[in-house]
Amino acid sequence: MTRAFTGDFVFSSSCFVRCNRAPIISPILFLCIVSYLGACAGGGGGSSASGGVLVDTGQNIGVYAPPPITGPIYGDGDSNADDYLGTKSPGHVASTSHYETSEYYDGGYSGAPLAISQFSSAYARGWTGTGSVITIADTGVDSDHVDLAANIGYSRDFSGTGIEDNHGHGTHVAGIAAAVRDGVGVHGAAFDATLAIGKVTNTSAYSFTAARDVATWGRDLGSVAVNVSAAYGRDTALENQLVEIGTGSYYLDHAVYGTNGFYNARSAAVDWRAALGDNQLLIKAAGNSGTAYSAGYNQLATASDDAGNLILDGKMLVVGNWDAGNQRITGNQAGNVCVTYVNGACSDAASISDFFIMATGTDIYAPYRNGTYAYLSGTSMAAPLVAGGIAVLHQMWPHMTGKNLAQLILQTANKDIPDYAVHVHGQGLLDIDSASAPVGATGLPLTGRTDGGVSAVTGGISGAGISNAAMADLASVMVLDDYERDFYVDLSGAVGIYDTRRASLAETAGLYNSYQPYFGDDRHLDYQHQINRNLRLKVGAGLSDGHYFGNSFSGSFGTLRHSVTGYGMLEYQRKIGRWTLSGQLARGVTKLEIDRENSLLVGAGLVQSSSLAGIASTDLSGGVFGLSVQQPVHIDRAPFRYRLPVGRTLSGGVVTADQTLDFGAEQREIDYGLFFKNG
Repeated sequence: MTRAFTGDFVFSSSCFVRCNRAPIISPILFLCIVSYLGACAGGGGGSSASGGVLVDTGQNIGVYAPPPITGPIYGDGDSNADDYLGTKSPGHVASTSHYETSEYYDGGYSGAPLAISQFSSAYARGWTGTGSVITIADTGVDSDHVDLAANIGYSRDFSGTGIEDNHGHGTHVAGIAAAVRDGVGVHGAAFDATLAIGKVTNTSAYSFTAARDVATWGRDLGSVAVNVSAAYGRDTALENQLVEIGTGSYYLDHAVYGTNGFYNARSAAVDWRAALGDNQLLIKAAGNSGTAYSAGYNQLATASDDAGNLILDGKMLVVGNWDAGNQRITGNQAGNVCVTYVNGACSDAASISDFFIMATGTDIYAPYRNGTYAYLSGTSMAAPLVAGGIAVLHQMWPHMTGKNLAQLILQTANKDIPDYAVHVHGQGLLDIDSASAPVGATGLPLTGRTDGGVSAVTGGISGAGISNAAMADLASVMVLDDYERDFYVDLSGAVGIYDTRRASLAETAGLYNSYQPYFGDDRHLDYQHQINRNLRLKVGAGLSDGHYFGNSFSGSFGTLRHSVTGYGMLEYQRKIGRWTLSGQLARGVTKLEIDRENSLLVGAGLVQSSSLAGIASTDLSGGVFGLSVQQPVHIDRAPFRYRLPVGRTLSGGVVTADQTLDFGAEQREIDYGLFFKNG
């Protein structure tokens, strides 16, 4: 029987105890013997001393299952590069509680609109609207208001009455979208965005023609959204001619407006398409009439050309009012009125509900005229909250078109509301937390384009020791979601460190071939040559499936099929008095066979390894007593070449960094042991 102490002395009787790098001195020898007696007295149970770890060095420990990958990290790949995306707001704090102040919660009497739509999640991720322009087509603005003045970047009067707001509605709307976060009053949804104020009226008599001119002006300023908190008054004569063709779906039985929409919406959509441009969104209040449908100029969203294409190409959102206090929608609902009904069928490419989203708009507290604040209610108050949300998302991903931003905010809307029905509530309630998180499955872009397909993040790396430098290179790798938006994950979380040793000197009570335990029994060849009485040379080669010296990697990191190792080993033995001194020095080179498909791996170089061992033993009391020191097989160098996606460009290109990651162990492990072998 062999009784072994190894390392920092974990011990067994089949028991052995170990810790690394412990000097052999008499106090530790004493503790070791005490540990031995205590461990073996119980009939073979294991115990540990000095925090040692029980291992079974005679068995293959198997494949390590790495922990889940951490992330995503919501951030920019390289904010110092002008063409990379997602530059965070300066000085942002990565904590939602930091932003959940009285300004954040005081925006509503019966429910805080910012909290209901979870804006603090986006703020904590670094997105507050910085760099985004929101155009407000309304009654002007109180340009000196303490909560607005700093964010008004542009203003223009389209009414001939001066930019100042004599009504209050425009100031209120602008404040909901982008009032300043300054510890005073309330702040807006995108409190770091820039406001472009276009005044279209001095009273409640709104001009949609002037609003379209404001949209053209905003387009040229680079605006991401133009907010129109207005609606045509009800035309009861037309509405009386509506025919219901299904739940929440109607058409207009009228020779002209039945094929061109209310107020010639189909013709107007062509002019609005030009005014919006390629990237600007029209954010339109649904109206407060309380109808089961949203008609009038809301039909701009669904107006289609003769080829069946949406004229505005999806660059419009219709916003309903969610009354948070009563948990219901007020004002116009998401029912559809067909724009073009011909030959007994609706030829529109979509329904109003496809572009309908709700936001909190009842009893909303925001800046008002003459430096004051006021509570107002209606879809007029809900719409600018959505406009602010668009500005926040635009800061995160400036490459996204207005159409994509609209689809993103619709797809991520919250449908977990009482009695949800698509023809009533549209796509649901604005949810900025979900909209600023990945949508769908994220994946690694493996081509040079963001639209070139992605591969899921899978697998991991496991081994005896990975350098800190290699871990750092894996700390921020770009993944894309279904909208080609870039997020960043810490792939170092997929690296697992574990003990790869298969044997120990103290357990075997003598020198052994340190390479052989890693090979299959029938996959190892060796040759021995006795150089002289004390010195022997061993050379050999072996094959390992799925690992090299217990180290493995798979999935996104490449998949290791097998490894072939060649090694050379010198062994020395000499007797000095009662003591026999034995030593071993070995070096090896390993070639890896790797599957690189759907992975980040470009290639791998030769793995270099080494080991050394020394034993001093003597006959004692009918057995052999010995002391050992060993460096197990150490990975000196294991170069792997990875092409890591680290960012993307405005044109949709993937920015990669070629990194050679050395998976060699950073520190050498030295194990000390002592043993006694009977007979």
